Amino acid sequence: MRTQTRPRLLWMVLNHKTLMPDEVGIIRSLGWQVFTPKVLPRGFDSRSSSLERSDDHLGIAAEALDVLKHHRFYERHWPPTVSSIINQYFDVVVTAFYQEPFSSAVHDFDGLIIARAFGREGSSNYEQLISHWDAQLLQAISQLRDRFVFGQAYDNISSVEGATLHSRAITLPLSAPSWVSSVAGTWHGSEPCVLFFCPMIATIPYYREIFDRIKRDFSDVPHIIFGKQQSLVEDPTVRGNLSDSELRDLYATCRLFVYLSTEERHVHYSPIEAMIVGAPVLYFKGTLLDTEAGGPTAGACADIHEMRAKTLSLLSGDQALTREIQQSQQRVLSRFDSGRALRAWAAVLARGRRTSRC
Repeated sequence: MRTQTRPRLLWMVLNHKTLMPDEVGIIRSLGWQVFTPKVLPRGFDSRSSSLERSDDHLGIAAEALDVLKHHRFYERHWPPTVSSIINQYFDVVVTAFYQEPFSSAVHDFDGLIIARAFGREGSSNYEQLISHWDAQLLQAISQLRDRFVFGQAYDNISSVEGATLHSRAITLPLSAPSWVSSVAGTWHGSEPCVLFFCPMIATIPYYREIFDRIKRDFSDVPHIIFGKQQSLVEDPTVRGNLSDSELRDLYATCRLFVYLSTEERHVHYSPIEAMIVGAPVLYFKGTLLDTEAGGPTAGACADIHEMRAKTLSLLSGDQALTREIQQSQQRVLSRFDSGRALRAWAAVLARGRRTSRC
Protein backbone atom coordinates (compact mmCIF):
# COMPACT_ATOMS: atom_id res chain seq x y z
CA MET A 1 0.00 0.00 0.00
CA ARG A 2 1.07 3.61 -0.56
CA THR A 3 -0.33 7.07 -0.09
CA GLN A 4 -2.15 7.94 -3.30
CA THR A 5 -1.44 11.35 -4.81
CA ARG A 6 -4.25 11.15 -7.37
CA PRO A 7 -7.50 9.56 -6.15
CA ARG A 8 -9.63 7.39 -8.45
CA LEU A 9 -13.30 7.52 -9.35
CA LEU A 10 -15.55 5.02 -11.14
CA TRP A 11 -18.14 6.86 -13.26
CA MET A 12 -21.20 4.79 -14.31
CA VAL A 13 -23.71 7.18 -15.88
CA LEU A 14 -24.45 5.29 -19.11
CA ASN A 15 -21.54 6.90 -20.96
CA HIS A 16 -23.87 9.68 -22.10
CA LYS A 17 -22.33 11.23 -25.20
CA THR A 18 -23.01 14.84 -24.19
CA LEU A 19 -22.67 14.52 -20.43
CA MET A 20 -19.58 12.37 -20.15
CA PRO A 21 -16.93 14.59 -21.83
CA ASP A 22 -17.90 17.62 -19.76
CA GLU A 23 -18.62 16.02 -16.40
CA VAL A 24 -15.72 13.58 -16.45
CA GLY A 25 -13.55 16.42 -17.74
CA ILE A 26 -14.44 18.53 -14.70
CA ILE A 27 -13.66 15.65 -12.35
CA ARG A 28 -10.30 15.04 -14.01
CA SER A 29 -9.47 18.75 -13.86
CA LEU A 30 -9.77 18.44 -10.08
CA GLY A 31 -6.96 15.88 -10.04
CA TRP A 32 -9.00 12.68 -10.12
CA GLN A 33 -8.31 9.63 -12.26
CA VAL A 34 -11.54 8.35 -13.78
CA PHE A 35 -12.54 4.95 -15.17
CA THR A 36 -15.64 4.75 -17.37
CA PRO A 37 -17.26 1.44 -18.48
CA LYS A 38 -16.01 -0.05 -21.72
CA VAL A 39 -19.07 -2.20 -22.55
CA LEU A 40 -22.45 -0.65 -23.39
CA PRO A 41 -25.74 -2.39 -22.57
CA ARG A 42 -27.10 -4.75 -25.21
CA GLY A 43 -29.52 -2.93 -27.48
CA PHE A 44 -28.42 0.48 -26.16
CA ASP A 45 -28.43 3.33 -28.68
CA SER A 46 -24.70 3.73 -29.29
CA ARG A 47 -25.34 7.04 -31.08
CA SER A 48 -26.17 8.58 -27.69
CA SER A 49 -23.09 7.24 -25.94
CA SER A 50 -19.34 7.14 -26.27
CA LEU A 51 -16.47 4.98 -25.09
CA GLU A 52 -13.09 5.98 -23.75
CA ARG A 53 -10.48 3.51 -24.89
CA SER A 54 -7.32 4.30 -22.96
CA ASP A 55 -6.93 3.84 -19.21
CA ASP A 56 -3.15 3.48 -19.05
CA HIS A 57 -2.96 6.57 -16.84
CA LEU A 58 -4.92 4.95 -14.00
CA GLY A 59 -2.00 3.10 -12.46
CA ILE A 60 -4.08 -0.04 -11.90
CA ALA A 61 -2.52 -3.50 -12.22
CA ALA A 62 -2.96 -4.76 -15.79
CA GLU A 63 -4.87 -7.86 -14.76
CA ALA A 64 -7.30 -5.86 -12.63
CA LEU A 65 -7.81 -3.26 -15.36
CA ASP A 66 -8.59 -6.02 -17.85
CA VAL A 67 -11.32 -7.36 -15.55
CA LEU A 68 -12.89 -3.90 -15.31
CA LYS A 69 -12.74 -3.39 -19.06
CA HIS A 70 -14.70 -6.57 -19.72
CA HIS A 71 -17.31 -6.25 -16.97
CA ARG A 72 -20.82 -5.28 -18.13
CA PHE A 73 -21.35 -2.59 -15.48
CA TYR A 74 -24.78 -1.56 -16.73
CA GLU A 75 -26.21 -5.07 -16.91
CA ARG A 76 -24.57 -7.19 -14.22
CA HIS A 77 -24.12 -6.95 -10.46
CA TRP A 78 -20.50 -6.81 -9.37
CA PRO A 79 -19.16 -10.32 -8.82
CA PRO A 80 -16.68 -10.72 -5.93
CA THR A 81 -13.63 -10.19 -8.16
CA VAL A 82 -14.94 -6.90 -9.55
CA SER A 83 -16.07 -5.74 -6.12
CA SER A 84 -12.63 -6.48 -4.67
CA ILE A 85 -10.85 -4.55 -7.42
CA ILE A 86 -13.11 -1.51 -7.07
CA ASN A 87 -12.71 -1.38 -3.31
CA GLN A 88 -8.95 -1.81 -3.63
CA TYR A 89 -8.37 0.91 -6.20
CA PHE A 90 -11.23 3.45 -6.08
CA ASP A 91 -12.22 6.18 -3.65
CA VAL A 92 -15.56 7.25 -5.15
CA VAL A 93 -18.25 5.64 -7.29
CA VAL A 94 -20.68 7.78 -9.32
CA THR A 95 -23.72 5.86 -10.52
CA ALA A 96 -26.89 6.69 -12.39
CA PHE A 97 -30.21 5.26 -11.26
CA TYR A 98 -29.93 1.99 -13.16
CA GLN A 99 -30.53 -1.10 -11.08
CA GLU A 100 -27.34 -3.12 -11.47
CA PRO A 101 -24.70 -0.40 -11.05
CA PHE A 102 -26.75 1.35 -8.37
CA SER A 103 -27.43 -1.69 -6.20
CA SER A 104 -23.87 -2.97 -6.68
CA ALA A 105 -22.46 0.29 -5.37
CA VAL A 106 -24.82 0.44 -2.39
CA HIS A 107 -24.30 -3.17 -1.34
CA ASP A 108 -20.63 -3.70 -2.22
CA PHE A 109 -18.63 -0.45 -2.19
CA ASP A 110 -17.01 0.89 0.99
CA GLY A 111 -16.18 4.41 -0.22
CA LEU A 112 -18.25 7.46 -1.13
CA ILE A 113 -21.22 6.79 -3.45
CA ILE A 114 -22.71 9.61 -5.51
CA ALA A 115 -26.07 8.71 -7.08
CA ARG A 116 -26.45 11.02 -10.10
CA ALA A 117 -30.04 12.22 -10.52
CA PHE A 118 -31.36 14.23 -13.47
CA GLY A 119 -35.06 14.26 -12.53
CA ARG A 120 -37.95 11.88 -13.13
CA GLU A 121 -41.16 12.44 -15.03
CA GLY A 122 -44.18 14.09 -13.42
CA SER A 123 -44.49 13.49 -9.68
CA SER A 124 -42.50 10.25 -9.75
CA ASN A 125 -39.47 10.09 -7.50
CA TYR A 126 -36.34 8.00 -7.14
CA GLU A 127 -37.33 6.39 -3.85
CA GLN A 128 -40.27 4.78 -5.66
CA LEU A 129 -37.88 3.41 -8.26
CA ILE A 130 -35.46 2.08 -5.64
CA SER A 131 -38.26 0.37 -3.71
CA HIS A 132 -39.48 -1.23 -6.93
CA TRP A 133 -36.03 -2.75 -7.47
CA ASP A 134 -35.45 -3.97 -3.93
CA ALA A 135 -37.59 -3.41 -0.84
CA GLN A 136 -34.47 -3.43 1.37
CA LEU A 137 -32.39 -1.02 -0.69
CA LEU A 138 -33.53 2.20 0.99
CA GLN A 139 -32.65 0.73 4.39
CA ALA A 140 -29.21 -0.17 3.05
CA ILE A 141 -28.75 3.43 1.89
CA SER A 142 -29.72 4.72 5.33
CA GLN A 143 -27.03 2.57 6.88
CA LEU A 144 -24.40 4.19 4.66
CA ARG A 145 -24.99 7.48 6.49
CA ASP A 146 -22.79 10.22 4.93
CA ARG A 147 -21.13 7.78 2.50
CA PHE A 148 -24.14 8.16 0.20
CA VAL A 149 -24.85 11.40 -1.70
CA PHE A 150 -27.99 12.09 -3.72
CA GLY A 151 -26.25 14.08 -6.44
CA GLN A 152 -29.13 16.01 -7.99
CA ALA A 153 -28.48 18.06 -11.11
CA TYR A 154 -31.10 20.66 -10.09
CA ASP A 155 -32.02 22.05 -6.67
CA ASN A 156 -35.67 20.96 -6.76
CA ILE A 157 -35.28 17.26 -7.63
CA SER A 158 -35.15 16.22 -3.97
CA SER A 159 -38.34 18.17 -3.19
CA VAL A 160 -40.47 15.11 -4.02
CA GLU A 161 -38.20 12.57 -2.32
CA GLY A 162 -38.62 10.93 1.07
CA ALA A 163 -36.29 11.50 3.99
CA THR A 164 -33.64 8.98 2.90
CA LEU A 165 -32.71 10.79 -0.31
CA HIS A 166 -33.84 14.30 0.60
CA SER A 167 -31.52 14.42 3.61
CA ARG A 168 -28.56 13.36 1.44
CA ALA A 169 -29.19 15.76 -1.46
CA ILE A 170 -26.34 17.85 -2.83
CA THR A 171 -26.76 19.81 -6.06
CA LEU A 172 -24.13 19.00 -8.67
CA PRO A 173 -25.16 21.27 -11.55
CA LEU A 174 -24.62 20.39 -15.17
CA SER A 175 -22.22 22.45 -17.24
CA ALA A 176 -23.20 23.77 -20.64
CA PRO A 177 -22.65 21.14 -23.36
CA SER A 178 -19.27 21.93 -24.88
CA TRP A 179 -19.92 20.25 -28.22
CA VAL A 180 -21.85 23.32 -29.39
CA SER A 181 -19.41 25.89 -27.98
CA SER A 182 -17.64 26.24 -31.34
CA VAL A 183 -20.85 27.69 -32.84
CA ALA A 184 -21.97 29.77 -29.85
CA GLY A 185 -23.78 32.93 -30.95
CA THR A 186 -23.89 31.95 -34.64
CA TRP A 187 -27.70 31.84 -34.93
CA HIS A 188 -29.08 33.76 -37.88
CA GLY A 189 -32.56 32.25 -38.21
CA SER A 190 -32.67 32.58 -41.97
CA GLU A 191 -35.30 29.84 -42.31
CA PRO A 192 -38.83 30.75 -41.10
CA CYS A 193 -39.20 27.34 -39.49
CA VAL A 194 -39.84 26.02 -35.96
CA LEU A 195 -37.48 23.43 -34.51
CA PHE A 196 -38.83 20.80 -32.10
CA PHE A 197 -37.11 18.03 -30.14
CA CYS A 198 -38.89 14.67 -29.98
CA PRO A 199 -36.90 11.39 -29.96
CA MET A 200 -38.16 7.79 -29.96
CA ILE A 201 -41.55 8.70 -31.43
CA ALA A 202 -42.48 5.18 -32.49
CA THR A 203 -41.04 3.38 -29.47
CA ILE A 204 -41.78 5.42 -26.32
CA PRO A 205 -45.41 6.53 -25.62
CA TYR A 206 -44.21 9.56 -23.62
CA TYR A 207 -42.59 11.01 -26.73
CA ARG A 208 -45.41 9.89 -29.01
CA GLU A 209 -47.70 12.15 -26.97
CA ILE A 210 -45.33 15.08 -27.51
CA PHE A 211 -45.24 14.32 -31.24
CA ASP A 212 -49.04 14.29 -31.32
CA ARG A 213 -49.11 17.69 -29.55
CA ILE A 214 -46.75 19.12 -32.14
CA LYS A 215 -49.01 17.94 -34.93
CA ARG A 216 -52.14 19.14 -33.14
CA ASP A 217 -50.91 22.62 -32.19
CA PHE A 218 -48.28 23.47 -34.83
CA SER A 219 -49.19 21.54 -37.97
CA ASP A 220 -50.04 24.81 -39.73
CA VAL A 221 -46.53 26.27 -39.41
CA PRO A 222 -43.30 25.12 -41.10
CA HIS A 223 -41.47 22.86 -38.65
CA ILE A 224 -38.72 20.29 -38.24
CA ILE A 225 -38.65 17.59 -35.56
CA PHE A 226 -35.30 16.10 -34.56
CA GLY A 227 -34.18 13.47 -32.08
CA LYS A 228 -32.83 9.93 -32.08
CA GLN A 229 -35.27 7.48 -33.66
CA GLN A 230 -35.01 3.72 -33.34
CA SER A 231 -37.79 3.09 -35.87
CA LEU A 232 -38.80 4.85 -39.05
CA VAL A 233 -41.40 7.60 -38.61
CA GLU A 234 -43.49 8.18 -41.71
CA ASP A 235 -43.45 11.95 -41.55
CA PRO A 236 -41.32 14.24 -43.75
CA THR A 237 -40.81 16.74 -40.92
CA VAL A 238 -38.98 14.18 -38.75
CA ARG A 239 -35.20 14.14 -39.10
CA GLY A 240 -33.88 11.37 -36.95
CA ASN A 241 -30.28 10.54 -36.10
CA LEU A 242 -28.67 13.74 -37.31
CA SER A 243 -24.93 14.21 -37.19
CA ASP A 244 -23.54 16.82 -34.79
CA SER A 245 -22.82 19.22 -37.63
CA GLU A 246 -26.32 18.81 -39.07
CA LEU A 247 -27.89 19.57 -35.70
CA ARG A 248 -25.66 22.59 -35.14
CA ASP A 249 -26.78 23.89 -38.53
CA LEU A 250 -30.45 23.47 -37.59
CA TYR A 251 -29.96 25.36 -34.33
CA ALA A 252 -28.40 28.23 -36.26
CA THR A 253 -30.77 28.25 -39.21
CA CYS A 254 -34.28 27.71 -37.79
CA ARG A 255 -36.08 30.88 -36.72
CA LEU A 256 -36.89 29.53 -33.25
CA PHE A 257 -36.85 26.46 -31.00
CA VAL A 258 -40.04 25.40 -29.20
CA TYR A 259 -39.62 23.11 -26.19
CA LEU A 260 -42.91 21.43 -25.27
CA SER A 261 -41.85 19.65 -22.09
CA THR A 262 -44.04 20.27 -19.05
CA GLU A 263 -41.60 18.68 -16.60
CA GLU A 264 -40.78 20.56 -13.39
CA ARG A 265 -37.66 18.59 -12.48
CA HIS A 266 -36.09 17.52 -15.76
CA VAL A 267 -34.88 19.21 -18.92
CA HIS A 268 -33.19 17.84 -22.04
CA TYR A 269 -29.94 19.27 -23.32
CA SER A 270 -31.51 20.43 -26.60
CA PRO A 271 -33.05 23.77 -25.47
CA ILE A 272 -29.80 24.63 -23.67
CA GLU A 273 -27.83 23.84 -26.82
CA ALA A 274 -30.18 26.00 -28.89
CA MET A 275 -29.75 28.89 -26.42
CA ILE A 276 -25.96 28.60 -26.65
CA VAL A 277 -26.13 28.85 -30.43
CA GLY A 278 -28.36 31.90 -29.94
CA ALA A 279 -31.76 30.69 -31.12
CA PRO A 280 -34.77 32.17 -29.29
CA VAL A 281 -36.34 29.37 -27.23
CA LEU A 282 -39.98 29.18 -26.13
CA TYR A 283 -40.97 27.02 -23.15
CA PHE A 284 -43.74 26.76 -20.58
CA LYS A 285 -43.91 28.62 -17.28
CA GLY A 286 -43.63 26.31 -14.28
CA THR A 287 -41.18 23.97 -15.97
CA LEU A 288 -37.57 23.43 -14.96
CA LEU A 289 -36.30 25.96 -17.51
CA ASP A 290 -38.59 28.54 -15.95
CA THR A 291 -37.29 27.65 -12.47
CA GLU A 292 -33.67 27.84 -13.59
CA ALA A 293 -34.29 31.30 -15.10
CA GLY A 294 -35.13 32.55 -11.61
CA GLY A 295 -37.96 34.76 -12.80
CA PRO A 296 -40.06 35.69 -15.85
CA THR A 297 -38.39 35.63 -19.26
CA ALA A 298 -39.69 36.64 -22.65
CA GLY A 299 -39.51 33.03 -23.81
CA ALA A 300 -41.67 31.64 -20.98
CA CYS A 301 -45.27 30.97 -22.02
CA ALA A 302 -48.28 30.57 -19.75
CA ASP A 303 -50.06 28.16 -22.11
CA ILE A 304 -50.13 26.83 -25.65
CA HIS A 305 -52.07 29.90 -26.85
CA GLU A 306 -49.29 32.27 -25.76
CA MET A 307 -46.70 29.89 -27.20
CA ARG A 308 -48.46 29.87 -30.58
CA ALA A 309 -48.82 33.66 -30.57
CA LYS A 310 -45.11 34.15 -29.88
CA THR A 311 -44.24 31.49 -32.45
CA LEU A 312 -46.17 33.33 -35.15
CA SER A 313 -44.58 36.64 -34.17
CA LEU A 314 -41.08 35.20 -34.37
CA LEU A 315 -41.79 33.50 -37.68
CA SER A 316 -42.99 36.82 -39.07
CA GLY A 317 -39.65 38.40 -38.17
CA ASP A 318 -40.40 40.23 -34.90
CA GLN A 319 -36.90 41.47 -34.10
CA ALA A 320 -37.80 43.13 -30.81
CA LEU A 321 -39.26 39.92 -29.40
CA THR A 322 -36.32 37.94 -30.75
CA ARG A 323 -33.79 40.16 -28.96
CA GLU A 324 -35.82 40.20 -25.75
CA ILE A 325 -35.93 36.39 -25.65
CA GLN A 326 -32.24 36.05 -26.48
CA GLN A 327 -31.24 38.47 -23.74
CA SER A 328 -33.48 37.04 -21.01
CA GLN A 329 -32.53 33.40 -21.66
CA GLN A 330 -28.96 34.22 -20.69
CA ARG A 331 -30.21 33.80 -17.12
CA VAL A 332 -30.94 30.17 -17.90
CA LEU A 333 -27.50 29.65 -19.41
CA SER A 334 -25.85 31.13 -16.33
CA ARG A 335 -27.13 28.15 -14.36
CA PHE A 336 -25.09 25.87 -16.62
CA ASP A 337 -21.82 27.67 -15.97
CA SER A 338 -18.86 25.27 -15.88
CA GLY A 339 -17.30 27.17 -12.97
CA ARG A 340 -20.42 26.60 -10.88
CA ALA A 341 -20.31 22.88 -11.69
CA LEU A 342 -16.60 22.64 -10.90
CA ARG A 343 -17.01 24.25 -7.48
CA ALA A 344 -19.82 21.87 -6.55
CA TRP A 345 -17.83 18.80 -7.62
CA ALA A 346 -14.74 20.01 -5.78
CA ALA A 347 -16.73 20.31 -2.55
CA VAL A 348 -18.35 16.88 -2.71
CA LEU A 349 -15.23 15.03 -3.87
CA ALA A 350 -13.26 16.46 -0.96
CA ARG A 351 -15.41 14.17 1.19
CA GLY A 352 -14.49 11.09 -0.82
CA ARG A 353 -10.75 10.97 -1.00
CA ARG A 354 -9.27 8.17 1.11
CA THR A 355 -5.70 8.50 2.34
CA SER A 356 -4.30 5.15 1.29
CA ARG A 357 -5.14 3.11 -1.77
CA CYS A 358 -3.11 0.93 -4.11
